[in-house]
Amino acid sequence: MRIVLMVVIASMMTASTGLAQSSPVSEHNKPAELAKLFNNRDAFAEIMSEQEFERRILLPARSRVLIDIWNMVQKDSNRDTVRGNVIYYFVRSGLWDANARALVFKTGRDRSPDLRRLAMHVLVNRGERESRSDVLRFLDDPVESVRDATLQAIFFWPDSSAIAADYVRKNQRKKGRAQSLLRANTILKREQERIKKEGIR
Repeated sequence: MRIVLMVVIASMMTASTGLAQSSPVSEHNKPAELAKLFNNRDAFAEIMSEQEFERRILLPARSRVLIDIWNMVQKDSNRDTVRGNVIYYFVRSGLWDANARALVFKTGRDRSPDLRRLAMHVLVNRGERESRSDVLRFLDDPVESVRDATLQAIFFWPDSSAIAADYVRKNQRKKGRAQSLLRANTILKREQERIKKEGIR
């Protein structure tokens, strides 16, 4: 009886394996379906969706699949949400490779200010020396909120005061820069206070 049972189980496993190997790519694993997993704004839903994505897609293929999702939603109304969550996933999962890096740089040139701001934050948080010039490029962004966010993000860089001084010099007579100039002057004021304290000591 025991031998018969083992044979039956072995036969079931073989049949199951053969079915898995012969099955076509699941409809659930196509970019259009996977993109739905990244179309949400709720933090808990994002975590659940990311777990589902990892269940469906094996690690070696994830980076390529994420690029496919990114490209597929180009003309969709939900493109910014999906693309933002794809970037967040790259960062949170530690899946940082050549594809991820290229995608972040591409995001930095996106038409959406929110996505450009996200790309800037990713580059700052990565702390890569070669990304420095790319971060500073956001100080010339056409949208004030992105310029201001960039100054805020580099607030604690060792040479932030020099960057702020240069920003003020170049932009103090330009319109639409009140908030970012205020931020830059705050950085300069902090540096002046630091120098003053060190002088007292």
